[in-house]
Amino acid sequence: MAFQCQQFDRLGLRFSRLSADCPSHHDNFVKYQQSWQRPLSYSEVCVFFNHKKIWERIIQESTPMLILEDDAYLADNTPELLKKIEGLTNIDYLNIEARGNKQKS
Repeated sequence: MAFQCQQFDRLGLRFSRLSADCPSHHDNFVKYQQSWQRPLSYSEVCVFFNHKKIWERIIQESTPMLILEDDAYLADNTPELLKKIEGLTNIDYLNIEARGNKQKS
């Protein structure tokens, strides 16, 4: 969390953190552990339901949001990129990822 705070401060962006703690995680795990091609881990089920909670918030608030994992690195031009994305229309979901050898570790 400290890393994300520093990163957002440096870029002049504000953010809010959605807690990953959820009382229903155990119940969801029991219910959905065997619901896919292979047994899902506790973490996989919890992450899915945390993401679902975020998607529901986005729908409810009807506003664009950037969703990041806690270890995400943001490029120096992220504020400019976000402004450009805000101007786009007819988009329900936009996925921005980095892959390959040039990623930070």
